[in-house]
Amino acid sequence: MAENVKKQPLLVRFLEKLGNIFLLNALWILFSIPIITIGASTTALYSVCLKMTDDVEDSIFKGFKKAFVENFKQATVCWLCVIAAAGIIYGELALGAFVGGAIVVFYKIVAIIEIALLLMIMAYLFPLISRYENKWYNQIKNALLLAVSNLGATIKILVAWIMPIYLTTFPAILIIIWYVWVIFLVGTIAYGTSFTLRRVFKRIDERMNDEGGEETVKKEAVRKETPAPAKRNIAAIAGRKLSNIEEEKKEE
Repeated sequence: MAENVKKQPLLVRFLEKLGNIFLLNALWILFSIPIITIGASTTALYSVCLKMTDDVEDSIFKGFKKAFVENFKQATVCWLCVIAAAGIIYGELALGAFVGGAIVVFYKIVAIIEIALLLMIMAYLFPLISRYENKWYNQIKNALLLAVSNLGATIKILVAWIMPIYLTTFPAILIIIWYVWVIFLVGTIAYGTSFTLRRVFKRIDERMNDEGGEETVKKEAVRKETPAPAKRNIAAIAGRKLSNIEEEKKEE
């Protein structure tokens, strides 16, 4: 049963959040060990963290496991797409280095643009999967469109993830803080960025409500865990630039 943690004392809430983040961090690492499951594990992580930002929490383990299982197929497909994209970028760089000459500069410029786009997509992709039902290819497309139309939020999310990873590339720093990664860091970053994502998703939900209810068009993304039977459309969020969103609400 969900509990409204705002009714608890501040210290109790802080300690509970700290314990939850520790548990989430451990679950993310455990469920990510096969590597191929990182997408599903990250989706489950954000599913729980987004609920935590609303100060309504279910059992952390049960919530994580439930989200992992429910989103496994789509999150894994999207994660494989990310791996494939990264492989293509690496191949382009390797090809440019093999050919040599001025073409190397061209391939590097192209690779920088592609890496930036890939990171922008990843900033929203798995949180979107955790919150909205849609076709996997529309999840990827919407992740990019949301990243472009919310640049300020995108930069915050990317900095929050990239800076700690960059710092750990220095051996002297890694030796000092490696245990922080194991204990808290992934869960802390996901929880912190969930506040930024919540504001973006709140605007989506508001536009979906304004656009639709029962009369929403058939091409749609559906908010997960929404008790009302009304269909909701995500297409309005980026100044109505999102299109071809095709997924009707699942029948229970």
